[in-house]
Amino acid sequence: MPYNRAIPQQPNLARLAELLQNAKSSGNQYSVPNWVPLLGGSGAGDMLLGNAPEEIENWSYGDMPMRVPEMSNVPQFKQGRAQSLADTAMLLAGPAESTARNAMAGNVGMIIKPKGGNWLDAFGRSPEKSATQFGRSVDPELAGYARAGMHLMPHEYNETVPVMAVNDWLKQKLAKYIQNEMATPEDPIRRIAEEWPAKRDVLISQQQSKIPNLQELAAKYEDMGLPPEVIANRMANANRDALTIQDKISELEGYNPLHYTPRDPREFDIDDVMAKREAADYPAEGIAKTNLGKLWEHYADENITPIRVKSISDMNEENNPWLKKLDKEDQVYFPDTMVGTGFDKLADELRKATRPDTDLPDFLRIDPAKLSRVSVPQAVEHVAKINAWRDAERLKEGRNTATVMHKEYPDQGLAWMQMKMPENQDKEALRAALKFEGDTMGHCVGQYCDEVAGGDSNIYSLRDRRGEPHVTIETKGGGFDPNKFLDLNKQIINDDSYLRDKLKYLQENYANRPERQSDLMLDAMKKYGYEYQLPETMEKIVQIKGKQNAAPNAKYLPAVHDFIRSKDWSSVGDLDNTHLYDLSQPFLHPELQEMVKNKYGKFATEDEINALEKEFHTGNNFADGGLVGTPPTAYDPMKVADIVASIDAPYNY
Repeated sequence: MPYNRAIPQQPNLARLAELLQNAKSSGNQYSVPNWVPLLGGSGAGDMLLGNAPEEIENWSYGDMPMRVPEMSNVPQFKQGRAQSLADTAMLLAGPAESTARNAMAGNVGMIIKPKGGNWLDAFGRSPEKSATQFGRSVDPELAGYARAGMHLMPHEYNETVPVMAVNDWLKQKLAKYIQNEMATPEDPIRRIAEEWPAKRDVLISQQQSKIPNLQELAAKYEDMGLPPEVIANRMANANRDALTIQDKISELEGYNPLHYTPRDPREFDIDDVMAKREAADYPAEGIAKTNLGKLWEHYADENITPIRVKSISDMNEENNPWLKKLDKEDQVYFPDTMVGTGFDKLADELRKATRPDTDLPDFLRIDPAKLSRVSVPQAVEHVAKINAWRDAERLKEGRNTATVMHKEYPDQGLAWMQMKMPENQDKEALRAALKFEGDTMGHCVGQYCDEVAGGDSNIYSLRDRRGEPHVTIETKGGGFDPNKFLDLNKQIINDDSYLRDKLKYLQENYANRPERQSDLMLDAMKKYGYEYQLPETMEKIVQIKGKQNAAPNAKYLPAVHDFIRSKDWSSVGDLDNTHLYDLSQPFLHPELQEMVKNKYGKFATEDEINALEKEFHTGNNFADGGLVGTPPTAYDPMKVADIVASIDAPYNY
């Protein structure tokens, strides 16, 4: 195959052409027996691949098989290309389709690379350019003054010296990391991610060993004959120490040792990287063992592309004269855009840490003059500590006089907190508490200050020991049992043809939503001046939300169930988000439904229903058959919650 073409060769198509040509050559070592009609004597490679390798190589140079003649709008095959195009079409439609298509899209290459390697300065990229893209520009005149050691005004210093220090660090440290260590078996960032779980478990074990046994302490103090007031004081201190240790354990459990939180890649991104590794004779699943390690490995591997010297165009050889010293089969590398690596976040936090006016505490500040001594793994670990500090500061915003305990679950490390107007009527504290909840959860409860202050809305937040919110529930007063409303007004409705037809329509269109039936019926009766009766008012749950207005994570549902079952609500909004079924609506065998209601009240989970269903069937000699009828939900909440819960979990190759 020719190597000197006039235009640069597309590297991924070149790699595919090379792989297919090698397969064809290997296949041609074996031939079809001569006695086979028509095919006898043909090489196996020629028979299976035809001219597809040559055709794809033409594509890699931009030489496509069709042309449009002058004075015509009808495309035609170029001379001698029809058969090779047919061979290629057969290849892409056959078993090799997935691999070939991935390769053509840029998904095949040797990704996990050895340490070091030769790097191509092409396509506007190099390790240095990839690193310095995260730098910032400075005023040249001020930069000159700074390098000359001249005095700068404080605001000039803040905008110049820290930026210059980080720019130099990116060029000297990050560029060398990309060139020598990134995506290698020795990658120190992946090592940080891989080693953290074991370190975390040791640290947690050490903290757990410090937790005082409160019962033993109380017995010990009584045996010592200490006065009750002394015992009470010492036990209060011991309890405070235990809570402090629990807070440290929670911090360790939630700590991220990297400089950022890698997002879960999309499914086709994962497939692409796995295809690259496999094509390069590396394990498709990579070498990382932990979830965080796999995430980093994915983005590191995705951002380095290999290419063989023989596939490089003459133009790039001119820009990289050292290529002439290499063998045509040697691999060289060039970096991608570094998207997904979090290097932008790393550079940004280093700039903040080196500013004299930073909000960081002293132990997290960095002297700009000493930044050049900080390695990439050290910088990653330092920014991870900065992130943890910022997270702790953020959580403090959710602890003020407007946030009070509603119910605690000590064994689970969770508590329902209510946001309400403080006794001193500090509305700004309430506004801040609601804003924290809304910002952290990603919903609009931060705008509810006036409603909460006026008593029209109640907001509850399920939080862990650190104060991180996980579920928000809104309740309101003035509700009533919809079934009681319809029962109270049954005679009025039955005596009027309009109301009868209205109720029939509502029952058909809102079969599983009695609260909607009663609300619309009440609106109609008010509008047309009908007399009506209202049952006693009750509180109702308006909404139950996890983060980003999604269903709560499944692990928090026991606390959600407890909240719902804690009171007789007139109605429960977002019940589909809770794994609970409304037993006020018939969907089981009548006797079974009554049996479930007697044990669990108005709501039950599918597991609870199934457990009683077995008992019911056994006692009545029925066959097991699962839920009878359609549960009164718009869709299966079990499946929805399971899907949402899976989003929080790190993906696994």
